[in-house]
Amino acid sequence: MATHECAYCNADVAEAPVPPASDDAGWSALASTHAEDCEWIATRAHRIVEAAKRYIAVAGQDAGSCEALRWAWASIRPYVLATGDDEDDVRARAEQAAGHDDIHVEAC
Repeated sequence: MATHECAYCNADVAEAPVPPASDDAGWSALASTHAEDCEWIATRAHRIVEAAKRYIAVAGQDAGSCEALRWAWASIRPYVLATGDDEDDVRARAEQAAGHDDIHVEAC
């Protein structure tokens, strides 16, 4: 089985497909082969963090409004969702990470 060194935690890990950001079981399985504080695992390959950053950048100062969040999600959706992702879960995690968990797109 082919292995490689994780660029974040230096663990020697087997090559495996990256699970969808919303696949908790898949990420738990990968986490068992990485260091406990591995940034790549913690951020789910940086997809949740990138979604939050894009939410903040796109929604700007109007992030508290439903219209701004709907527009922000529509703008970043193609860049942060991977095949197999649960869109609602990824969106909720991104909203929480961006500090917008008090207003949700689906509730608007």
